[in-house]
Amino acid sequence: MTSLAPAKNILRGSIIGEDHAADLLKRLESGNCAATQIVILDFSEVEAVTASYLKKLLSPLLDSTTNGLKCGGIYPLVTCLSEDVREDLHSFLTEKGWLISEIRLEGSRVAFCRLLGSPEPATTHTFNLLREKQPASAYTLHESSEDKNITQTAWNNRLSTLLKLKLATRTKHGREWMYRTTFNQ
Repeated sequence: MTSLAPAKNILRGSIIGEDHAADLLKRLESGNCAATQIVILDFSEVEAVTASYLKKLLSPLLDSTTNGLKCGGIYPLVTCLSEDVREDLHSFLTEKGWLISEIRLEGSRVAFCRLLGSPEPATTHTFNLLREKQPASAYTLHESSEDKNITQTAWNNRLSTLLKLKLATRTKHGREWMYRTTFNQ
């Protein structure tokens, strides 16, 4: 878990965001270089964040055109958000078309709270069904869905969207991909 330690209780400015992102990426690269790197960003004691800070911190983590690591994918989660930080983060993510899972830590257990950003209804539906059925393949979701008008190919596309948005990871089992939400690793 990465704690974001501001000099004050406000994280502002692109320089601080860039420094935090660089420090985080350096820590990830110096550790076990796994294919999937789950990063929990802890915003406890942070009262406010600015868009310039969030852009520099989150771009290397969420932008699908950049991968901040040379060895694997980064899958960020956020925790301990004040209402103001949650609102700022939600607005920023919505503007960028990104999503992130807010979680709550309960001892060694991770509990899902909500998606931040503005997901499409199909994305929300797929994410919620995956949470319920995971690990799951497109075939599993197709078979368990009440809406039989959604084809297995459509489920594959929806799961690929979750993967691109970094809300899910996947592993190969035989000939099919099995998906899990990022907070359930």
